[in-house]
Order: sequence, then C-alpha cells, then structure tokens
Amino acid sequence: MTKDNLLEVGWVGGQALFKEFAYSADGHSVPDIISACANLIANVVRQSCATRTEAENVMRETFERTTSALMEHYDQATNRRRSVVPFNQTVSVSHTKFETKFGHLGKKNGHT
Repeated sequence: MTKDNLLEVGWVGGQALFKEFAYSADGHSVPDIISACANLIANVVRQSCATRTEAENVMRETFERTTSALMEHYDQATNRRRSVVPFNQTVSVSHTKFETKFGHLGKKNGHT
C-alpha cells in the first residue's frame, strides 16, 4: 500500500487536528468546506506574519508544497485520480438525494 504524502505536508502532530476539523465539517458541502479551510489558512497567516511580504511568502510556500503533494495523486497521462493511495483522511460531505424520472420499480426490485 502506498503511503499518503498529504499526511506529511507541513504536519507535526496535525492528525488529531484534522480529525477534529473533519468531524466539524461532516455534512457540509464541498464548497463550504473549501471556503472554511481557506479562511483558516488566511487567518492563521495574518495572525502569525508581521509583514505583507512575509505573509505572501508563507502563502506561496504553503500552496506550492500542497499543490505538489496533491498532484502526485493524479496521473499525468490520463488526468484522472490515482487509486493506489489510500484515502485515510476523509471528510464527509452532505448527502444529495437525486429524484428519479422513473418512479419506483415495484416490489420485485425491493421497492414498495
């Protein structure tokens, strides 16, 4: 089994924090989760960097490192996500109910 490189991107004991965030994000939409993550990053950088240049450098380094690690999860030839890396970091997003055009198929298919 291939090791998940996203676990190591800037992490020192971050697994517990990720689990707490994943628990808090459970049931929210993907755009809302991405927005919340981006806001967390921006606020932490703003609070920890005294100058604009320093903040810009931290953001650039963070996104370059993270983008590089993320792109290893995609195949360059097919442009599709690779399935060899385990998904041991998960965030549950809200379930979507899709209405069918055909209605229920009847008792023989397990529907009433």
